[in-house]
Amino acid sequence: MRKLTISRGKTFVGCAGKLKIYIEDPTGDLEIKGVLCKKLGELKNGQTNSFEIENSALRVFAIFDKLSINYCYDCYQLSEGDEDVNLSGRCKLNPAAGNAFRFDGNDSPETTAERKKSVKRGLIVLLVSLVIGSIVGFSATTAILEITNSKEKTFSVGDMQITLNEGFTQQVSPGSLAAFGSKRVAVFVGKANIESSNITMTAAQYARALIGMNSLSCEVEKDGDLPYFTATITGSNGKKYVHYTYVYKTEDAFWAVEFAVRENHAARQEKNISQWAHSVIFN
Repeated sequence: MRKLTISRGKTFVGCAGKLKIYIEDPTGDLEIKGVLCKKLGELKNGQTNSFEIENSALRVFAIFDKLSINYCYDCYQLSEGDEDVNLSGRCKLNPAAGNAFRFDGNDSPETTAERKKSVKRGLIVLLVSLVIGSIVGFSATTAILEITNSKEKTFSVGDMQITLNEGFTQQVSPGSLAAFGSKRVAVFVGKANIESSNITMTAAQYARALIGMNSLSCEVEKDGDLPYFTATITGSNGKKYVHYTYVYKTEDAFWAVEFAVRENHAARQEKNISQWAHSVIFN
């Protein structure tokens, strides 16, 4: 047996969560990335702890919970030996990876490739919430403005601008970064920050991922150079709404702008929706 000591550096990122340490073990009760593991213990922010482990070559995993296990984790390969091992690391700011813990000096080609995959999986989870959040939030915007005005009006959401018209006002919608509503149409905006060096997925590929994760019966389409998809959803009031979701990619983020409209008004609003989607610019 030998001693494994792990130090978790103190940082504001992920400070509230307890880091769970698992070791490769064929008799374990949790599978992480296809590897059976057993739990060694937990680490609070800034804490150091030691564990007794076998002398064989083993993989050590650091996770926060089972729900995010597919994208918020890190793995360190231990070599065979009888000498004690000291590891350190800290949580790194990257919402797409769940602000995961990263072992120091753990930059092998295999680890780097696996981290890129985990970021992709995490981004899909983030963007899926945009669709779910807007579906829930739409009922809050169906009865807002009872006037229409064709005069253009530009709204800003962080680095993004979208030009709608004066019939829209800003609303609050759970699960969305921003929301705007008019008599006929609701607009929801979501953003997922990314590390551009770690992601190669295109906006169209994200649109396809959203469709798959939400089990929607639709395909990615192109409106000029903009990828989007449409889905018909039955609201909590029993009425059907058509959701037009446009996905954009910038250097450091993916954005989803979703337009929701009653099914019986959708055909009349398609031209306006296309115009509004093409008005989106990023500073």
